Amino acid sequence: MNPLSHIDTWIFDVNGTIIFNPPYYTIASYRHIFLQQGHLPPDNKTLRQLWFSNSRSETMKAMGIDTDRYWTEYNSVYNAEEMLKLSSFPYDDNEVIGELARSGNNVAALTQAPLDRALIEARIASPFLGGNIVSASELGLQKPDPRSLLGLIQRFNSRKNSINRKRR
Repeated sequence: MNPLSHIDTWIFDVNGTIIFNPPYYTIASYRHIFLQQGHLPPDNKTLRQLWFSNSRSETMKAMGIDTDRYWTEYNSVYNAEEMLKLSSFPYDDNEVIGELARSGNNVAALTQAPLDRALIEARIASPFLGGNIVSASELGLQKPDPRSLLGLIQRFNSRKNSINRKRR
């Protein structure tokens, strides 16, 4: 018996899970806009932490960055499909997404990124994801708030995991 047969829906994160954005991309994307606003960009380590943070806007506000202007500029420059194709690379093991889909499983992605950008990156990652992508930020949520994840599970009418495991 397949030990994972009780799972009928597989949900993946986008950035850092099915898509790799090289450090030069994340650093350049922030550095450019910091400089446009007349601020020296922080060190590369801080820029990478910003990239993977759920509280980017709050952190940038504390650094004196106008976040409304920042996100407008960022989205106008970095949501272009051509730019994302040059800076977003699927991980080699993404073939598992296709294997899961061909086996009759639902596959989807959940991200904090804007939906238009996530749709492009998901197409780069795997043709099997289709439009099965939810952006937590578009729902007014922050990951790991479970409501966005539960919405995906309801969309697929997925079974709840009925396996109870004993805690050690």
